[in-house]
Amino acid sequence: MAAGCRGIRLRRVAAVLRFRFAFATIVRNPESLVLWDSGITRKNRSLASVREMSETLTKSRRKTLVTTVVDRLLTTESDWNPKVAVGRIAVRVVPAKWLFAFKKRYYYPRLLRRHLLPEPDAVIIAHLLSPGDHVIDIGASIGQYTKFLSGCVGPNGFVYSFEPLPPTFEILSSCVRKLNLTKVELFNCAISDVDGSTVMLIPLYRWGTECHYDARIAGENDKDQEGLRRFTVAKRAIDSVFREREERISFIKCDVNYHELSFVRGSVETTRRFKPAMLVEVGTNPDASVAEKVLAILREQGYEAYKFDGAKLRRRTLGRRDQNWFFLQPNHLALLHERCPQLLAI
Repeated sequence: MAAGCRGIRLRRVAAVLRFRFAFATIVRNPESLVLWDSGITRKNRSLASVREMSETLTKSRRKTLVTTVVDRLLTTESDWNPKVAVGRIAVRVVPAKWLFAFKKRYYYPRLLRRHLLPEPDAVIIAHLLSPGDHVIDIGASIGQYTKFLSGCVGPNGFVYSFEPLPPTFEILSSCVRKLNLTKVELFNCAISDVDGSTVMLIPLYRWGTECHYDARIAGENDKDQEGLRRFTVAKRAIDSVFREREERISFIKCDVNYHELSFVRGSVETTRRFKPAMLVEVGTNPDASVAEKVLAILREQGYEAYKFDGAKLRRRTLGRRDQNWFFLQPNHLALLHERCPQLLAI
């Protein structure tokens, strides 16, 4: 009996210590809750200017033993991860509508203010863009890329941001207002190959909260996904949205969670007309199935695929399964050779 009581006390002490560690980490570093999900790393925390992004990102940051341990914890799915620990506690204690209101009004706007780079690929994007450009952010989520692209194109440029999920769109709209991003037009719709409507579902994190980052258009394999919240949303083709617009599109970022083939098919007219540089998340094996068709359609338009590995932009090779691919034409490469030759391995 005594041994059993000791075991219970030890587990309670461990739980308390785990919560205190998680709470202290979140207080000191509030963005840690979504570091893993949003792809934001410690390398890209502060920048003197957009043009200095590549130099800042490639310099290794000196870390103490404590920050190294915290980094490891934040990038694992262990129960000692502060994100997991706080998530489990918050779901059980705080009403869902309170959590949503806190994230929308305070947490996400503060997170976006503290970061300029949404992920390492942004280094290349910064060199592809110029003040006054018009760009498209598909799958804008809470606005990481929307904010970054706004900074790149400046007050004379414009960002068109698409986010289909109603709760996420509400957060995106709030962040755009709070950050005073006046040169942004928001679209609450999914991007596809035809106009109409579709159903999206939201998967769950392991601790029970909804994972809006991984929300996707429901497919045949999702019929047995009971218990997941679903939304009927509008869907548009990029060609139908921009057919009557005069502004030249310079860049498209696309993250549509396995729906990239429909995006490509619905934007052929726009990409042929403007030949924008593109960053597309390809969610499946790029040498087979749907992803192969994506690559084939874009190659017909003169695009080639490239991958930025954090140090150099390289031509895509057979067998690589990285998700984020740049699709560029010769004029884009010429611009990069002029602006950042040190980042190219082509």
